[in-house]
Amino acid sequence: MTEGVKNQNEFFVMVSVIVLTYNHKDYISQALDSILMQDVNFPIEILVGDDGSTDGTSEIIHEYAYKYPNILFPFFRKHNMGATKNLRDLLEKTKGKYIGSCEGDDYWTDPLKLKKQVSYMETHPEYIGCVHSFTIVDEKGIPLKKQELRWLSKKKIYTLKDFKGLFLPGHPVTFFYKNIFYGNKSACEVIEKAHPQIGDRTIAMLLAAQGNIFQMDENMACYRRPLKNKNNLTMKLGEKADNKLIEYQMNDFLEAYAQNILGKRVNFNWFRRDLLFRTIIKCIIKPSQENFACLMGILQECKRRYCSKKSQ
Repeated sequence: MTEGVKNQNEFFVMVSVIVLTYNHKDYISQALDSILMQDVNFPIEILVGDDGSTDGTSEIIHEYAYKYPNILFPFFRKHNMGATKNLRDLLEKTKGKYIGSCEGDDYWTDPLKLKKQVSYMETHPEYIGCVHSFTIVDEKGIPLKKQELRWLSKKKIYTLKDFKGLFLPGHPVTFFYKNIFYGNKSACEVIEKAHPQIGDRTIAMLLAAQGNIFQMDENMACYRRPLKNKNNLTMKLGEKADNKLIEYQMNDFLEAYAQNILGKRVNFNWFRRDLLFRTIIKCIIKPSQENFACLMGILQECKRRYCSKKSQ
């Protein structure tokens, strides 16, 4: 991780845009069109990782790749490999000085988004990345009344202290950052090791460990949050009974990585307490064998952590 960002002359393009998609047939065209509409005066590449879609998404991506062979590069997975393995593979293939992201069911709304973010980063090299405002919409693209997400930081300048194991500097559809993954396989590997499905938290921590992230005022993208068919990954993970235990373990992994590998003095105890509290509440509101098993698992992890610290 100490390799950092490569020399500017080593990059082939200015921006690598990563698109993760799985069964987004109804949305993928809007996502890709929103990237292709970007008014830029620098070279970009679009890396699309289709994680074994079965609904026709792959066929649509094939059409775009045929139409834009010099800018859009698809990678089709034979089987569903999981979001972070898909992400890791794309990160290893990036050739841009900067990285932007847009999942297959989200989309950008400002044709100058990339130009604005490149301009900001070029004139403010002290920052590792920048994000911006966005709108939460439903499956039809209609803005929702509730426009807040509990896992997003409200800080104008986001630092490692603001992470706390959970909080992101902005929504992933707004992420724009220096390519710390170029030629750095160890950084790419940790994305997959931390969690099989959640990659944005790991990226946020890795970035914040190397610099601050700036929140721009412009609203330049939409995050789609379906209300009827819950095929959104974040919503699916939230429904799983054992997800809080997996998140607890992920939290431990990231904290250990930050301390032992990145050499940062951090603790993510806030998120541990939050997970434990929310799991207890869930057991009270919806008592079930699965929920109680998750609670016992977290309590065992707490005990293991306490015993480990006591023996040191």
